[in-house]
Amino acid sequence: MLPKIRLFCDISPGSGHNNATRGLVQALKTLGYDPTTLKVVGAVSCSLDYQSSQEYDWLRQFVYSSWPEQEQINLVHLNPCLCSEFWTAGRLNIAYCAWETDALPKAVHDICYGADRGTAAYALNKFDQVWVPTAFLVGVFKSSGVTVPIHVVPHALQPELLERPISPLGGPPVGFYTVGSWNARKDLEGLFRAYLQSGWVVDSPVKLDMHAVPHSRDPQSVAGHQIVAHEAVKGLCAASARMPCFGLFTTPKSYEHILDFHEQHQVFVTLSHGEGFGLGMLEALALGRVAIGGGPWVDDLQERLEGAASRDALDFVLRSLPYEIVPITPMPDVSGYELDQNWWNVDRKDLIAAMKLAYDDVVQGVDTAEVAAAVRKVFSPSAVAEVIKPLLEFDWTDHYDAGKARWEP
Repeated sequence: MLPKIRLFCDISPGSGHNNATRGLVQALKTLGYDPTTLKVVGAVSCSLDYQSSQEYDWLRQFVYSSWPEQEQINLVHLNPCLCSEFWTAGRLNIAYCAWETDALPKAVHDICYGADRGTAAYALNKFDQVWVPTAFLVGVFKSSGVTVPIHVVPHALQPELLERPISPLGGPPVGFYTVGSWNARKDLEGLFRAYLQSGWVVDSPVKLDMHAVPHSRDPQSVAGHQIVAHEAVKGLCAASARMPCFGLFTTPKSYEHILDFHEQHQVFVTLSHGEGFGLGMLEALALGRVAIGGGPWVDDLQERLEGAASRDALDFVLRSLPYEIVPITPMPDVSGYELDQNWWNVDRKDLIAAMKLAYDDVVQGVDTAEVAAAVRKVFSPSAVAEVIKPLLEFDWTDHYDAGKARWEP
């Protein structure tokens, strides 16, 4: 008999957490879960930017007042700074932290009220298990002070993608593109400048398109703290208006629209300083695109695919750039957290060289089917379900304590 689960997650349109959650739900359905055994409690924009203290207070009140006794597992799919707010006594508590970083924040702050909530590691140590999407994060969490069991649970691809055939690259013309969200660590300006320095803007019709979805559901909020406030992004907006070979798309669309965007291009490029999911690259590879990126999470992806695809095929289709780890000065992000970590910097010259090599290879013809098939197999809901299944098996009678008081950080 399946233990009943409540899954608390972010369902913000276009967010990485939302897409990752949908894949997780599909994996749980593969194990036999349905609406009678899996209750999904979603909140819009709860992962990084609560819209008001009233909404945040309502969420917290809702979590602790609406828990049916028969639901035995509390699965929280948020970033590590917020998981502690949704820990629940007398349940098997699992924190699924899909947020790539090289260090957990030393201090967790209440987003709206500014109160010190202790360290992220202290918060996560209240859970019975911690899940992370990459092996790299296991070491990061341990070195940051997390002592509870940590398990690697990769993201699952969504059925809408798996139902699509692996489409040929086509070309020329060759289209470079990226899919992500607005924030400093994605370095959209750096990617744009690399594109300008390549000389393609003048010499050939090679196109660069960016589909950058804002975090927030509130257009005014987005314009205020993520787009208009940054001169670099305003410059990109202006460039997209005057350069026919460069496109910038900021309106959140359906998942089907994002998949169409992948299929309309050939080479996915990311210059992220620290990508939390890698979902864009994962989707690109599964649809038969070539992908370029640098950082530990790209290395981890290559290692996970070894054996499912040949080394030669992986090196040809998934192109890992050299990177250096650079400490950054602690600074508040748009949510009020202090980020105290390193960034993974890629030299722009290396990126330009990789893009030009990928251009030549696509023009000559690249077979991406082997890697695409491997990604679909390794990251299918059924494969991820096999990883999850043993993690949910436990002796409930030994764990449950109806009189246990809810933990207050």
